Amino acid sequence: MIKRELNIKLGEILVEQGAINRDQLEKAIREQNSRGVDQKRIGGYLIELGYTTEEDITKAIGKQFNLPVTNLKDIRIKSEVLDLIPESKAKKFNIIPLFRVEKELTVAISDPADINILDIVSSETGCKVIPVVAPYSEILYSIEKYYSKKI
Repeated sequence: MIKRELNIKLGEILVEQGAINRDQLEKAIREQNSRGVDQKRIGGYLIELGYTTEEDITKAIGKQFNLPVTNLKDIRIKSEVLDLIPESKAKKFNIIPLFRVEKELTVAISDPADINILDIVSSETGCKVIPVVAPYSEILYSIEKYYSKKI
């Protein structure tokens, strides 16, 4: 099960890492409060306001959940691994399977806060799921790139 490291909030990690300052965090929180948490998470507002990058957000999420962060640009995914997770599920959950070793499936995920996603993947694949964090946009790009080749 994925646990947050010391229950530190994402914004606090970004301030601690020097990716943003406290004033920028407070402005993003005000923006989120005025537009709604349902609209997007704090990281999305920080990026939209130009305070930080998706890469910084991804690194902070990795730290927050004590998970490794990966870059998908140089990874090649085998079709038999893609077959384990249907394209519709990959798109719905913004995940992509990377590789399988025996009964362990490594999956890139942009939002590990939703542990139900990993439980569903584990149940449907019969594998223990090993999550790694990757930027949302890289996962989306990889889904388009690899699943379109399967046709």
